[in-house]
Amino acid sequence: MKRMLILLVLILTGMSANAQTCGRCNDEGTIYEQCGSCGGTGERDCNLCGGQHTHRCYACSGEGSWKCNWCNGSGKNGDENCRKCDGAGRIDCDKCKGRTQVECERCNIRGKEPCMSCGGQGGRTWRCPECIAAGRI
Repeated sequence: MKRMLILLVLILTGMSANAQTCGRCNDEGTIYEQCGSCGGTGERDCNLCGGQHTHRCYACSGEGSWKCNWCNGSGKNGDENCRKCDGAGRIDCDKCKGRTQVECERCNIRGKEPCMSCGGQGGRTWRCPECIAAGRI
């Protein structure tokens, strides 16, 4: 009876008494495949800053300043210099303080974010198609 049960299990799993080690998965039944998008690191360059830690200021569109609305960019208020822009005609951006760039808030200035292809895992484990996850052929 025991012998019949073993034979039935071997038939149902597709294995024979002469089963050999699966060369594709080395008896594991699974195959690990490294992510091609991130090279197995689980991270990739940030989409917003491109890995540079900063990106163009969105408040001033990277200009660093904008036209003074008190003097309409002329720098004058009548015969005197405009008090708001001190005669410059432009006011530094409040967000980037005139630097045109801001620190990236998406990646917390790391320059990296989790890979979307592998979910930050660096790869995936697949069921072996050669031995149908049995580990033996």
